Amino acid sequence: MGNLPFSAEDADIREWFSEIGEITNVRFGVRDGKRMGYAHVDFARAEDAAKAVQFDGEELDGRPLRIDLSERRARELGLRNEGTRVGVRSAQRSALAVAAAALRLPSIVR
Repeated sequence: MGNLPFSAEDADIREWFSEIGEITNVRFGVRDGKRMGYAHVDFARAEDAAKAVQFDGEELDGRPLRIDLSERRARELGLRNEGTRVGVRSAQRSALAVAAAALRLPSIVR
């Protein structure tokens, strides 16, 4: 996830996704001891990671978050990869909706 407030902590991320599922790990991008404004969030289940993408564009402390799937999670869910990551922009929202429907996942929208 990107465009995080630099003040975001592990607990903030876990609370943000508390409705989605179990988070096994949160790793913040750090350079020279300073947060870079992004994090890698690992969910226990690939299906939960797919649900998390529905929060793309939602705000945390006034900043619109960028949430996308890693290549590995995208492959697990049968989604096409465009470049080095799977973004969640217009066309891919429909692909995620199809994947969610196939997996019988509830729609989670804040």
